[in-house]
Amino acid sequence: MAHQGLDPTIFPDLVDSWGPIGTTTRAVFGAVVPIAADLADQQAALIAHGDASGTAKFTWGTSATYDLATEAFTFVGPTAPPLLVSSVGGQTRWCVEGMVLSAGSALDWLRGACGLGGHARFESLAGSVADAGGAAFLPALNGLGAPHGDPARRGALHGLTGGVTRAHLARAGIEGLAFRAREVLEHIEGLTGGAASQALGVDGGLTRSRLFLQVLADLTGRAVGRHATPEATLLGAAIGAGRGAGLLSETDIAAMRRFDDPVSPSLGADEASARFAAWRAAVYG
Repeated sequence: MAHQGLDPTIFPDLVDSWGPIGTTTRAVFGAVVPIAADLADQQAALIAHGDASGTAKFTWGTSATYDLATEAFTFVGPTAPPLLVSSVGGQTRWCVEGMVLSAGSALDWLRGACGLGGHARFESLAGSVADAGGAAFLPALNGLGAPHGDPARRGALHGLTGGVTRAHLARAGIEGLAFRAREVLEHIEGLTGGAASQALGVDGGLTRSRLFLQVLADLTGRAVGRHATPEATLLGAAIGAGRGAGLLSETDIAAMRRFDDPVSPSLGADEASARFAAWRAAVYG
């Protein structure tokens, strides 16, 4: 800060991610409330899943974010710098992160633009066919995140023929998200030297769809575990605050890290890889 001519006093103090950080003022909240945690949203969601090295999660909402907890601060590549998960008492934990910039927002657009109905109707259509009938959807309404880093890319529908129905379009939408997830997973795990040590944990609004979870498992080749608390970001923040206020033990926290019935892939690895290659050829040319 000093070498840039900036006064250090204009910046907030660096504090631990949880602990006795401070208090609110009575004038704002009507009472003095302790502030016991300060976490970024996606890192909070990772904490809800578990922050031991090798833990991985994908949060699915308007966008989607993959985080893989790592041992140490290591620059693994120009497109995936490490992010701080938490720092408490000099002990710092890190993760590597990649984003699908358009996830739930892409499906919302597809439903509206193609007249595919509400969420229930959309899922019913997508579940009525086994594949996308040759259609391929690139969910890039806001550009492409990892591993492309291409903000100028725009979303697209490819492979449209007279045989493509509304059901195929709905299916293409869900498959497009799963294929983008596979791109992110393979890229980050390749950079960090291997796959995550556990089944892929997921949370967020889209994970309420069992069909989405099955397609995600099929096309990524990963067993998928849905967090029992869909809004895992809030749970992670609560875990941090509970730790900081001394109200939660590690046993308590372990009991909060519960997952609904896991979803296993129903496609063989070769078929999933062939579908992935065909999708990439369609959407990227």
